[in-house]
Amino acid sequence: MSWPLVKLSEICRPKQWKTIASSKLIDSGFPVYGANGQIGYYSEYTHENPTLMITCRGATCGNVHISVPKSYINGNAMALDNLDQERVYIKYLY
Repeated sequence: MSWPLVKLSEICRPKQWKTIASSKLIDSGFPVYGANGQIGYYSEYTHENPTLMITCRGATCGNVHISVPKSYINGNAMALDNLDQERVYIKYLY
């Protein structure tokens, strides 16, 4: 059985969120993800559920990560928001 190819934009909504300055990070709270994984904590979160993100800046451009629930994904990574979980399994896409 062959599966049809689909554009990424057909199964999710890629988005870059506002980047938090390093000086705004705090010692505890919601995890903040940057270009290459978790970089600190913040008092708010952008993503309720685990989210696939792709690094879009610097030498690690193209690396992928999955956030934990209730985390903030900053603008150094492209968050694949609203992933259609009926059509794709996040860990498989990862």
